[in-house]
Amino acid sequence: MLVLLAAANLDILIWAAILLGAVLSGSMIILSLRKRVFASPHAENDPGTLMEQMRAMERRGEISSEEFDRVRRKLVEKAARAKITENDR
Repeated sequence: MLVLLAAANLDILIWAAILLGAVLSGSMIILSLRKRVFASPHAENDPGTLMEQMRAMERRGEISSEEFDRVRRKLVEKAARAKITENDR
């Protein structure tokens, strides 16, 4: 009886490990696909797109007006520096 109980517990542990591995693998696949689907190749380099996203976040209340202004100032500074280096070439 004890041997059957130990074998049943071992089977449960093996199947639990297989299930855990399948869930983790599936999660990684889903995260990878989600990243590819929602990634925009030019959005990172386009300050206009970033500003639109930040404005939407401010309207929804996800960021404060101060945070929005801070990001806006940094983007303006970055654009000004890029323009200066562009003119130096």
